[in-house]
Amino acid sequence: MIDSAVSRVRPVTMAAFTTVLGMIPLLWDAFFGAMAVTIMGGLTFATLLTLVVVPVLYCTFWRISEDSSAPEPQLTGSSSREKAIGSFSPQEG
Repeated sequence: MIDSAVSRVRPVTMAAFTTVLGMIPLLWDAFFGAMAVTIMGGLTFATLLTLVVVPVLYCTFWRISEDSSAPEPQLTGSSSREKAIGSFSPQEG
């Protein structure tokens, strides 16, 4: 869980940061100023929720700690792709 949260930090923050920077010119516009502030604030808050609060709640809910490692899924018989989409055999004729 920690590894997945760390791997998502850069793309999520870059996307949020570029959008917030793109809204800066609208701050001085009389018509779109309030909308720009709302979008910038909401996006910043949602980014913090995504990167901090959601992983903390997930670890708390599933009782995951740093010293415990998640068990690896055991795949027996068929491949994981078949389990995900089901076995498919095309009909002939």
